[in-house]
Amino acid sequence: MLHIPELDTICTGDAVYNNIHMWLWYSTPESRQTWLSTIDKIADMNPATIIAGHKDPDAPDDNAARQIAQSRSYVEAFDRAVTELPSADAVIDEITKEFPNYGNPYTLFLAAQTQYQT
Repeated sequence: MLHIPELDTICTGDAVYNNIHMWLWYSTPESRQTWLSTIDKIADMNPATIIAGHKDPDAPDDNAARQIAQSRSYVEAFDRAVTELPSADAVIDEITKEFPNYGNPYTLFLAAQTQYQT
């Protein structure tokens, strides 16, 4: 992560995404909580702009508040889905329904599959 106070901008690397499915491959409840804590630390810096390391080319803008909220919501939704739903297919359906316009759905497919391997 790179913070540029003079520009009120943070380059977040892998911490905050912009309108794209997040890489939660082999994540655990603990690693997802750590990710949420990282998002909170970025939010505490109150940037106006975030340059995300992963961005859908059709994302509307680089607005920090929107990206922080979306990223937090996505991790929470994925965590909730894998806790409550019986299969990877159910998780994929739920997350796709909740985030229908996000790019790179293959990332979601892989992440969901890793949650149900035996």
